[in-house]
Amino acid sequence: MNATDDMTETKADVGGGASDLLRQIGQSKLAVFGAFILLFWVICAAFGYLVVPYDPLALDPLRSFAPPSAEHFFGTDALGRDVFSRIIVGSREIFLVAPIATLLGVVMGTMVGLIMGYFRGPIDAVLGRLMDAVISLPTVVVALVALAALGPSKITIVLVVGFVFLPYVARTIRTAVLHERELEYIEAAKIRGENALYIMTVEILPNVFSLVVVEATVRLGYAIFAVTTLSFIGFGIQPPSPDWGLAIFEGYGFLAAGFWWPTLFPALAIASLVVSVNLLADGIAETRGE
Repeated sequence: MNATDDMTETKADVGGGASDLLRQIGQSKLAVFGAFILLFWVICAAFGYLVVPYDPLALDPLRSFAPPSAEHFFGTDALGRDVFSRIIVGSREIFLVAPIATLLGVVMGTMVGLIMGYFRGPIDAVLGRLMDAVISLPTVVVALVALAALGPSKITIVLVVGFVFLPYVARTIRTAVLHERELEYIEAAKIRGENALYIMTVEILPNVFSLVVVEATVRLGYAIFAVTTLSFIGFGIQPPSPDWGLAIFEGYGFLAAGFWWPTLFPALAIASLVVSVNLLADGIAETRGE
């Protein structure tokens, strides 16, 4: 066995593939519990319209603010709409925006992080300053300025949230790549004459994949919170959508009158989804020994 073979074997021992990561997640109680809750909401998003007892958009002013009962599990809101049905169906709005925004931010951030960590030098310095500039800007201010200029559409929200996540992901991946590029399997790839693109995507990326997954799960939790927050302040998903953040905004003004259910139940839904994603992220991090 020659030196190149030894270095190639070193590569195989570094990190782990996607299948190994999935097996490790299955061994984490935190990850399994978080995944179970997340799966529940995914099913609601996919099939909610088929199981809800009422049309989430149907108005019934005569039954406005009906309290929770056997007829309306979570009561009704100011317009007489069934809160339970709106929460179940409203999960679709979250999953149409937050995961796509997360994917955009993680993919772009990973690409930038690979370039920064592999090339270092002037490229790393210039991109690093750009990342620092974006991070220094308040996230909410960036989102509000972009949404005010482009309009509060789902596409705009995806682009804004993804852009805000990019530098954080890039910084994390850059740190991992700086370590990986010094290992022997990278030197072996250079000896074989592989180009930089091949080394970054085929050699390094699989070995930092578990870190990318951790970043994706963490950012998904932030994305859910960001999307619902934008809806709450009126710059996110617009009426008559059953979006959870919008539901809290619409019911918030009636808390003082004692009508707590149109606000409490959407807030609990948001909390359960964010907690499930964070548990999944913690479980994945735990399997990596962090």
